[in-house]
Amino acid sequence: MSTGSAEQSSDQPPPRRRPGVDHDYQRRIRQEARDRAIESIDLVAKALTAPDSLTQVEKLALLGRAVYLRDEDVFVRTLGTRQNVMALQADARDRPYMLTSPALCKLVICDCRLPPGTNAEDAEAAVDALYAAQLRLEGEDAPLERAREAVRSDDQRLGRHNARNMLREYERVAAERGSLEGVEPQAVWSAVAPRRPEFVAFIFKQPLKDRYKYGFAFYRTKEVAEHHAANFDRAWKNWLELFRLPLGSSSSFDGYQRAALGVYDSQHKLVGCMQEEWVDFEGSENDPSAIRRYSHPQN
Repeated sequence: MSTGSAEQSSDQPPPRRRPGVDHDYQRRIRQEARDRAIESIDLVAKALTAPDSLTQVEKLALLGRAVYLRDEDVFVRTLGTRQNVMALQADARDRPYMLTSPALCKLVICDCRLPPGTNAEDAEAAVDALYAAQLRLEGEDAPLERAREAVRSDDQRLGRHNARNMLREYERVAAERGSLEGVEPQAVWSAVAPRRPEFVAFIFKQPLKDRYKYGFAFYRTKEVAEHHAANFDRAWKNWLELFRLPLGSSSSFDGYQRAALGVYDSQHKLVGCMQEEWVDFEGSENDPSAIRRYSHPQN
């Protein structure tokens, strides 16, 4: 006797399969969109004269980045890392020891551009060729390289700087040992990492409650007081607003919060320590030693 279950199951629609991504199509539409976006634009000239005016699409095109970023991620993984390009660039900035091979260092130095027509078998050779071309552009002080440098972010510049230091040490160790077998990337970075500045080290040696005694002392000179005599309070307020600009501000002026991030090994910790103190002092700008005499009267 039939239960009818077979008939019911045969009437069910087949399970829906997720359609595959047509990467060729995605690549094509992105290329067409980029071509429209940069049509009739001299990216090199624009970057050399007004780098801040370039859109993100224009910057990526100038840096030679792939139109379909998945292609970059697929390629970078052929170099022995699980990272995608975005993570690789972040590591170059913050954790350079994650650049675990000379090839990864070279790729970062080359803005993570995708070498044309490469596969897993010739990936490192392709990066070597890309790096050699990069060195030629830099050696010739080519307009293209100057334009690229003009649009790179501070994070990208720092990442490339760290990658160069890592590559230099990899090459030194390889020449000394004959190979990089057994070499730990962490040890490579330790050999080239900048030292924490002494004033930062001193502050962080203090108990947590005492770290907030440090910061900035402001001295108002006679010349400033005279120049802004009529509206000094307003001028002072405006200046402090610039000085205290928060992280992520679009202003071209670097307040101390953003500047603190440029102090090696301080990260955001230094920002919290910085206090501001107004000093009751009106020395002259024509007397450079006045501040020293004021702050160290015994000397």
